[in-house]
Amino acid sequence: MTTAGQKLINETYCNSKCTEQFLRTMLEKITDEEFERDVCEQIGKYRKLKESAEQRLRVAGHLPKEWKPWRNAWNWSWLQWNTLWDISSSHMADLMLHENIRGISEITKTMNRYPRAEKAALEIAQELVDFEETSIRLMKTYL
Repeated sequence: MTTAGQKLINETYCNSKCTEQFLRTMLEKITDEEFERDVCEQIGKYRKLKESAEQRLRVAGHLPKEWKPWRNAWNWSWLQWNTLWDISSSHMADLMLHENIRGISEITKTMNRYPRAEKAALEIAQELVDFEETSIRLMKTYL
């Protein structure tokens, strides 16, 4: 695996892990059953993407590197602050939209930085982008 492929897969791993943890924190505040079910399904998809990226790194002899360790603390604090007065599904869907857009931005920048990464690395990164876009469409239904 090239350095470019490793960095791209690692970014996919970190992005998926960060969003999964964000959703797990959000899940504690959700009161609507349908919204909760949709968020649980998303958690599962992010977990699968994270595990797939981690497996690809390990097969190539690399360990996933934690990316921006402060991000989880920031996300937790940001979510707590933004749900002090409003825990409606609409508001939380809006928060999730921001997280999805951030995720698309980060992974797309990395894809653009490493356009010659291995096909498998580009594919898993694109799978994350595609899922983030699907998530945006889903969250818009709750606004």
